[in-house]
Amino acid sequence: MERKKEGTPALWIGVDFGAKTRASTALTSSRGDQISAVLCPLKGDVDAWLYAHIKKIRAAHVFLDAPLSLPRIYFDPADLHSSHHFRQVDRDLGAMSPLFLGGLTARAIALKASLEKIGVACYETYPAATLKKRFPGQSVDEALSYIERDTKRSITDLQRLNSHEKDSILAWYAGYCYFFREPLVFGRKEEGMIVV
Repeated sequence: MERKKEGTPALWIGVDFGAKTRASTALTSSRGDQISAVLCPLKGDVDAWLYAHIKKIRAAHVFLDAPLSLPRIYFDPADLHSSHHFRQVDRDLGAMSPLFLGGLTARAIALKASLEKIGVACYETYPAATLKKRFPGQSVDEALSYIERDTKRSITDLQRLNSHEKDSILAWYAGYCYFFREPLVFGRKEEGMIVV
């Protein structure tokens, strides 16, 4: 995972990835001094909506709250440090097993492959870990207030956001920190890494 070292990165977004047929996927982007979260529509294919939206806004980097890999043992049975259920990063951050999440994991990996074909870089993130590691002891709302101060941007409709939209903002902020602050990256490159 290469971190961009110079200049302003192209547009990045944060995504809270949810069920394929429900409005539980949210996307956050920023323009000027505004951070805006958008909830996917109630009807239709969420994955198709998300792919089209990412293409439309020409995002170059996506910070996605979903597993983007499986435990290494499925690719390297000789890896004695691997588990059939958890990647090292899942154990380090207390995340769910990619296998428990099943179809969501498969969809996220497929989305990543589709996006990479059009030049969009994908990074796995985990908003609960972003909250825990970057804002210890704080609530999500306290963290969002800090994000506004830190980024010098206002969050649109902050008081009306649901939990999916708030998680997408935390995913977006993981991207912001990756480019403009000290990045926190956990896991093993050969198995799977999470940016928080």
